[in-house]
Amino acid sequence: MAILEEKKPCMVPTVTEGSPKTLMLLVVMQVNKGLKRKKVTYLATLKKKKKEDGLRKPIPKEIKRVFDEFKDVMSLKLPKRLPTRMEDDHKIELESGDKPPTIGPYRMAPHELEKLRR
Repeated sequence: MAILEEKKPCMVPTVTEGSPKTLMLLVVMQVNKGLKRKKVTYLATLKKKKKEDGLRKPIPKEIKRVFDEFKDVMSLKLPKRLPTRMEDDHKIELESGDKPPTIGPYRMAPHELEKLRR
C-alpha cells in the first residue's frame, strides 16, 4: 500500500484475507458512504507484484569488473539495526590555534556574479 504524505511517502506491504469479490464490495460501500457524508475519503488500490522468473539480463563486463574490484567494500550480510546516534553527526576538527572562517565559503565579487548570470 502506498502512503503518500508530503514529507515522507512510503510503501507498506499488506496481507489480504478473503475473496477479492467480497473485499471489492466492502471498499465500494465504504467509499460511497464517505462521499455521501462529504468527508475526506481515501481510496487505495493494491497491485500484485509479479514474480521474477530468474531470467535477468547478464551484467556487462565493465560493471562486473568494478563489482569484483570493490567486493570487499560492502559486506554480504547487512546489519540488523542502525548504529547508535552520535553526539555530532558531522564535525570538522580544527587544528590547534586555527579559527573557523567568518565569511560564507562561496562569496563572489559583484562583477563575477553578474558574469556568471549571463
